[in-house]
Amino acid sequence: IRPSRMAMLLSLSAHPSDCACCNKLSILENLAPNSTVTHEFYIQNTGKSDLIIRKTRTSDNQISVNVAKTSIKPGKKTKVVITFKTGQISKATKIIQFTLNDPRNSIATYKIVSILKK
Repeated sequence: IRPSRMAMLLSLSAHPSDCACCNKLSILENLAPNSTVTHEFYIQNTGKSDLIIRKTRTSDNQISVNVAKTSIKPGKKTKVVITFKTGQISKATKIIQFTLNDPRNSIATYKIVSILKK
């Protein structure tokens, strides 16, 4: 089974007044049951100081999260790769939370809704 790959951009800021986005949603459709899915996206720092990803949390232990860099310079971005198994449930939601050094938006949430083929 070949993993599917998709990419998206999540823009965040270490400067409170420059926060562009703190919650994102991706819907992955027509996935095969019991397959491995790899989903890629980028976190971009739109602020004026370093954005630091202090911690990542997932909604279940079947999700693997790999963040290329945990400290992002202003104007730069880092790649995040999420891998998970689809299982047998026709529609499931996976949640990834990033704890940040942004005092106004200390937690950024990224949701993936996986929908299996009919």
